[in-house]
Amino acid sequence: MADLTVLVVLVRVMMLPQYRKLRFSVGFWSFIFPPAAIASLAERWLGLLEPAGWRTATGILAGAFTVFLAAVAAFSLRPQIRRLGG
Repeated sequence: MADLTVLVVLVRVMMLPQYRKLRFSVGFWSFIFPPAAIASLAERWLGLLEPAGWRTATGILAGAFTVFLAAVAAFSLRPQIRRLGG
C-alpha cells in the first residue's frame, strides 16, 4: 500500500504544472479524495508506530489538508459571491 501511495504522490507532483494551467471548476473537488486517503493512511500508520514526534506530524498533516480543502471550497464559492455582488 505504501508503494502505491508514493506512486500516486509522485504522479500528482509531476502533474502540478498541468493542474496550474487549468481553469478552476467544481470538478476540482475530485482532487480532494486521493490526498484525503493518503492523509488518513499516514495518520493511522503514524498512530500505530508512534515514532518520535508523531503527534506533531499528524497535526501538521491534518492542518495542511485542511488548508487545501478550504482553498478548494473558497474557489468553489467565488462565482456565487460574485453573483451576489460581493
